[in-house]
Amino acid sequence: MPNEKSRLYDEEEDRQSVQTVAAHEEASLGMWLSVVPTVLAPLLFGYALGYTSPTFRPSGVAAGSKDYFDVAMAMSDNQKTWIGSLPNFGAAAGALLGGMPVDAFGKKAGMCMSNLMYAIGFTLLVTTPIVVPFHEDGHGNATADHDNTASIAQLYVSRIVLGVGMGLSCVATPAYQTEISTTNLRGVLGSAFQISIVTGLVLADAVGFGMTWQPMAYMGLAMACVGMVLCALIPESPQWLVNKGRNDKAEVALRKMRSPGTDFAALLSNLHVVKTESELELESKGDKLGELLKYPRNKALAIGVGLMIMQQLTGINAVMGYASNIFSYAISDSESSEDKAHWSNMYAMFGQILQLVVTLIAARVTTAVDRKKMLTIAAGGMIVSTAVMEIYFFSGSTWSEDKTVETKSMSGLFAVVGLMMYIASFACGMGAIPWLMLGELFHPGIRSTASAVCTAVNWMLSFAVMKTVTQLQDGFGGGKTGMGWVFFFYCSVIVVGIALVNIFTPETRGKSYNAVERELRGKKKQGYENVDADDEF
Repeated sequence: MPNEKSRLYDEEEDRQSVQTVAAHEEASLGMWLSVVPTVLAPLLFGYALGYTSPTFRPSGVAAGSKDYFDVAMAMSDNQKTWIGSLPNFGAAAGALLGGMPVDAFGKKAGMCMSNLMYAIGFTLLVTTPIVVPFHEDGHGNATADHDNTASIAQLYVSRIVLGVGMGLSCVATPAYQTEISTTNLRGVLGSAFQISIVTGLVLADAVGFGMTWQPMAYMGLAMACVGMVLCALIPESPQWLVNKGRNDKAEVALRKMRSPGTDFAALLSNLHVVKTESELELESKGDKLGELLKYPRNKALAIGVGLMIMQQLTGINAVMGYASNIFSYAISDSESSEDKAHWSNMYAMFGQILQLVVTLIAARVTTAVDRKKMLTIAAGGMIVSTAVMEIYFFSGSTWSEDKTVETKSMSGLFAVVGLMMYIASFACGMGAIPWLMLGELFHPGIRSTASAVCTAVNWMLSFAVMKTVTQLQDGFGGGKTGMGWVFFFYCSVIVVGIALVNIFTPETRGKSYNAVERELRGKKKQGYENVDADDEF
C-alpha cells in the first residue's frame, strides 16, 4: 500500500514541522489584548448588516410611530430594499479596492480605516433629518408631507460607507489575526472572524428590543470610535513590518505578543522566509488572471463562482436582513401591533442566536466530515425547511374567517420552526463550506485572484438578493402568497445547486491542490493523497 505509506509519512512530517515551529513561540497577554480590536471590527460588520432587521416596521404593525426607521423617513418599499442592500454593494467595493491601501499602510491601518468607515457611516445615519410631519395613507403606510429625497440620499450614502467598512474588515482583519497568531492558535483565531460577524447580528436584534433606530446608530458609532482607539494601541503585524524591511520594529512587535521564553531569532527567520517566498511568487507568477482562465483552473473558477451563486441565492441574507418582517407573517393577526412587533423581533433574535450556536458546532465538525457531504446535509435541511415555509404561506393566504385563533397560532408556530430550521441548516454547512473550498480548489499562486473574483460575485449577489426580495414578493402576488413563491424560488435554487455540486465538484478535504486538479482534468488517482511534492504553478 504505497499510497497509504506515503500519506502516513507526509502526515508525520507535517506534524513534526508544526511542533518544531510551535516550540519557538508562546502567546503572551499582549497577543490576546491585540486580538480584542480584531473581534470588534467584524462585530460591527454584523451589527451594521443586521441593523435594518429590528428597526424596520414589521408587516401588519401600524405605521404611527417614528420609532421605526422606515416610518421616520417615510420610506417606500423600494427605498427600504435599497437601504437594506446597499451595504453589500459598498462591501464589494471595499474588498476589491482595500487590498492596495492595506498592503501599503499595514493591516493595523486597514482595521483603523474600517472602523473610520463605520464611524462615518453611523454619523451620517444619526444626522439624517427626520421627515416630519407625516401621515398614514389609509393602508398603514407612512407618507411624507414634503419631499424626503435629501434624507433618503444621505441614508444611501451612509449605508454604502458602512459597506466599505465591512469590505475593508474582510481584507485586513483575518490577515492580521493570522499573522499575529501562534501556530497552534491559528484555527481558533481563524474562526473568530465569522463568529464575531454572527455575534454582531445577534447584538443588533438584542439591542433592538430596548432601543429605537437612533440610539442603535449612536451605539454603532460609539463602538466604531472605541475600535479606532484600540486599533491605534496595538502593534502592527510583524509579518507586514518584515515585508517592509522594518526588522527592528517587527522584533519589538513580536516581543509584545510572545512570552519571554520565545526563540525570537527563529521567529524572525521564519518571517523572512515567508517574505522571500512572497517576493519570488510575485516575480514568477506573471498574469494570474490569465493563468486562472486556463484549463482546468477555469473549471475550478466556475465551481467557485457556482458555490457563491448557490450560497447567496438560497436567500439567506434576505431572510436575515428582513427577519423581523418575515417572522411577523407567522404571528396571528389577532395580536396587537405592539405584541406583533415584540414577537417578530424576539423570533428574529432567536434565529440569530441559533445561527451563532450552530456555527460554533459546525466549526468543530467541519474538520472531520467531507465538504460535499456537509453541503448535502445542509441543503437537505434547507429544502425541507423552505418546503415547510411554502406550505405555511400558501395555506395561510387562503384561510377563511372561520379558522380559529388557536389554529392560526399553531400554524404560525409551525412556520417559525420551519424558518429556524432553515437558518440552522444554512449555518451547519452552506455558510462556511463554500469559503473553505475556495482555499482548497486553487493553487496558492492564483488563490488570491480567484478569491477576489468569487468574493466580488458573492457580495454583488448578496446585494441583488436583498434588493429584489420585496419586488419578487410583489411580483408573485404580494402578501403571504408572494412570500410563499419567494421561498419556492429559493428552494428550487438549492435543489439545482446541490445536484450540480454532487455532479461536478471534486471533494477537496485532505487533498493537495495537484490531487484536486487531476480530478478536475478527469484523471482521478487511486488512494488518499495528503501532500504532493510537485505543487508547481
